[in-house]
Amino acid sequence: MTRFFFFLISLFVSTCLFAQKTVPLDEAIQMAIGNSPRLKGAALYADKTKAAKGENWDGGDLQIGFSWGQLNGLERGDNELTIEQSLGNLLTPYYKNALLKTQVAEGRQRMALIKKEITAEVKRAWYDCLAAAEQMRICAGNDSMVQVLLCTANRKFETGEINRLEHSLLNTLAAEMRTQSIQSRSAWLLALRRLTWICRSEEQLTPADTALNKIKTKETATISQERIQLLENAVQQKRDMVKVERSKFFPELSVGYSRQKMLPYKGLDAFSVGISVPLFCFPQKSRVKQAQVEARIAEWDAEEQRMQLSMTVDELRQTLLQTRATLDYYETAALSEADELRRSALALYNEGETAAADLVQSLKTARDVRSNYVETVRQYNAAIIELELYTN
Repeated sequence: MTRFFFFLISLFVSTCLFAQKTVPLDEAIQMAIGNSPRLKGAALYADKTKAAKGENWDGGDLQIGFSWGQLNGLERGDNELTIEQSLGNLLTPYYKNALLKTQVAEGRQRMALIKKEITAEVKRAWYDCLAAAEQMRICAGNDSMVQVLLCTANRKFETGEINRLEHSLLNTLAAEMRTQSIQSRSAWLLALRRLTWICRSEEQLTPADTALNKIKTKETATISQERIQLLENAVQQKRDMVKVERSKFFPELSVGYSRQKMLPYKGLDAFSVGISVPLFCFPQKSRVKQAQVEARIAEWDAEEQRMQLSMTVDELRQTLLQTRATLDYYETAALSEADELRRSALALYNEGETAAADLVQSLKTARDVRSNYVETVRQYNAAIIELELYTN
């Protein structure tokens, strides 16, 4: 228990040492996007993909040769300079360029999806902070109410109006409420630290909002276009690879130039054009077949992931319906009934018409109802944020 209190004190002190900054939600999202190492890494990966364009055509090394001596007759003063450059396969670079365009598009799509995921992380942390603050207010209010009740009970116990059992019950209730108040504050501070960490801020961030509200959502939202495009892109890359492998059956071309000195003749120039055709095609045929199988696997994987996305969205919508029904019950009946239960219990106890045990039970029930309502709102908002992540 001592360690727990030391932890709370150290957490409170460390929080106070940070500069405080109150921010609205939009600013927190932009801060997280601007400071995200993950997004910066994705941007660098996209730059790397664009830089790979220079690899599309590779004609090989320029070959230069020089020969001298007795090349064409009895004279030993002959020499020959040869230059040859392979042009490679002229069809393969075309399909490599198409593959590169698909990869560059994937980089843009992935960055858009990462921004969406960062936005969802910030929103989750944001509404967790608001829920934790609301729980802290509930616990602090209960703590204050029970402390006043305990002061009255202490006087009644000294005058003999209540027995030791009632006094002990109220003392236990007061200790429980005080502990929950301390724990709720600790949870709130931790939620603030998490929001600050997600935004990569050097200052302690605090939400500008003070009330925990339900997020509005669109019932007609469809599956995220970014995720669908990524799935289609993965399949297209495999199909492009099939075309690249097939293009390697196309012959490779080369050009050359030679200059000879064949005494008594000098300055003999010649140009050459060559074609290179693979004699054995079995290895390349094998690579084409492998690429075709990988393309087919990608198609099945994409179809499976589409089904999983659709199922996830349906489950989230069902969760929202169930949670909304629970919230409607709280807002139309349970919350008002809990407030009435607390007022009636306090009034009856003060008038001496109910026992301390009944009072304690009624106060705990009223507290649990309001605390559960806040938790249900938090779960409802979390489900909406998750649904936004998987839909447009």
